Amino acid sequence: MASLVLFLEDGTSATHVLDAEQECSVGRHKDNSLFLECGSVSSHHAQLTPTETGWFVQDLNSSNGTRVNGAPIEEALLSDGDRIGFGDIQTIFYLDDTIAAATAAAEATPVSAIPLPDAPAPVPQAKHIAPPPPFKKLPAGRVRDAKKAYPGEETSGCMSALGLTGLCVFAVILGLFLRHQSETGRNFITDAVNSVFGSIPRITIQKGPSDSKE
Repeated sequence: MASLVLFLEDGTSATHVLDAEQECSVGRHKDNSLFLECGSVSSHHAQLTPTETGWFVQDLNSSNGTRVNGAPIEEALLSDGDRIGFGDIQTIFYLDDTIAAATAAAEATPVSAIPLPDAPAPVPQAKHIAPPPPFKKLPAGRVRDAKKAYPGEETSGCMSALGLTGLCVFAVILGLFLRHQSETGRNFITDAVNSVFGSIPRITIQKGPSDSKE
């Protein structure tokens, strides 16, 4: 004789024996074969029906639905040990014909330890990543000799030394020009030219008597 072991909201369990010759209605209304005083259970929630194939459970358009092993159903064929949920009330269906066996199973298996069938893990959708574009060969006019651009190369070092020398010479000349002008008030370039050309002795060529024409 089949039976249902119920796990009630107050933490207690109870056993309901199913009549193999009669349907069992489940609901919150007292006219049901299995009366469940719970707000999540509809007035006429579900019905268990014995057939030659076995026991079927059918949901009667309840507000919170009927579940078998965690899956919502409209009608399902029950197997021994199936877990049936009527709203928030959890039950276990047993085909054993003794109440003692069903009660012992209820006491030995707390509701929190009743395993549910493993739901298939969701397979993450693989994101399509476009491959990178192929490398494009640059035209000859856009290719630069990278060696000449590094400061450690010979050509670059020579140009840097010449530039630094020229900058030093310019700084020295500018310093002399400013100092000379501040001390004398005269133009440095003019004085420098006069100093150079004024130190050269002037040579005067005189004509002799023989060179004169009478």
